[in-house]
Amino acid sequence: MTPAAASTIPLQESPRPHRGLAIRGGLLILLGLGEGLMPLLAFRIPNIPTPEMTMLLALFLLADGAVALFEAGAALARRAAWLALAGDALISHAAGVTIVMVAAPGRFRPFPVWAIVTGLLEGVQALSPAGRVPGRLLAAIVSVAFGLFALLGPIQDRATLLLIAAAFAIVAGGLRLRGALRSR
Repeated sequence: MTPAAASTIPLQESPRPHRGLAIRGGLLILLGLGEGLMPLLAFRIPNIPTPEMTMLLALFLLADGAVALFEAGAALARRAAWLALAGDALISHAAGVTIVMVAAPGRFRPFPVWAIVTGLLEGVQALSPAGRVPGRLLAAIVSVAFGLFALLGPIQDRATLLLIAAAFAIVAGGLRLRGALRSR
């Protein structure tokens, strides 16, 4: 191949920048499946699923924050991406720790706040040239919409909100995972 021909071939972008997005999407799907299947325990063990579902949320948030932190470390060269990912990691860890530390009635509230902040940060990333991934902006919109609905909506029953959170997690995780796989 001549040097002139080699310079006209576009360089393929590495799949590594989207690996974190795929992992976080997979984690969301696992959260949704876990949250969705846990009410089946209510038929065998009454009064257990809601606290366990809330703890599952806390574990997810801590794992999501860890992945976002590693993703931020990989994005140090891109300042805007690093700031968004570092903020995402901080809000994930703060929400996870808050869910563990807060008394039972208010345990769920950090998750919708996390969804709103993460959705806004993901929207900023989706609009930046380096973060354009198919479906990422839609995942950000779904995240913000879920958070607002969970905080301001008519449903206040924790178990119902956790089931809605499960549906949100499957949809948003699927959008993240699909976008990350399509951008490879």
